[in-house]
Amino acid sequence: AVLAEHIAGSQAAFVDLMNEKARSLGCRDTFFSNVNGLNDDMQYSTARDLAIITEEALQNAAFTQMFCADQYTMPATNLSDERIIYTTNYMTSDIKVKGYTDDRVTGGKTAAATQTKRSLICTAQIGTARYLSVVMSADSVMSEDKISVVSFGSFLETAKLLDYAENTYEVRQILESTQTYSRHPVQGGEN
Repeated sequence: AVLAEHIAGSQAAFVDLMNEKARSLGCRDTFFSNVNGLNDDMQYSTARDLAIITEEALQNAAFTQMFCADQYTMPATNLSDERIIYTTNYMTSDIKVKGYTDDRVTGGKTAAATQTKRSLICTAQIGTARYLSVVMSADSVMSEDKISVVSFGSFLETAKLLDYAENTYEVRQILESTQTYSRHPVQGGEN
């Protein structure tokens, strides 16, 4: 909220900038209604649009560093001691929750639509191929007392997608950079 107000003068003005940027990227089914990403019935997006936005954000080195960090040490201030903030992407780190780490996953951001609907946008590398995965509102299983998550569906579904990619696709070099595939006449040019 502070950053939004500093950049645009108000949170509402920053939300307008967010929606304008999404449209300029070609996002056809996204509408932001707040600066913090918290649930709001007016706010919506699609996996396609979130992939487009994430691809754009990954062009920024600072974003990529945060997206891929397992933890961050927040320096002490006059109001608090030094604190360590841990990622909620348990596919890259098992510091907080065990059982989901996956060496193919290089970064990511989690979200929760509800207590049981979890989402994950992540990057992965399998051999020389790089992937961007978007899983939205995957079902998670809650403990009997409904206090904690027992099984995170977003991580399980992401692992299935990465397994599918790894077992189905392969990178093949078809041409060398010095090879010509074909020549075509060009009006006003040679070929």
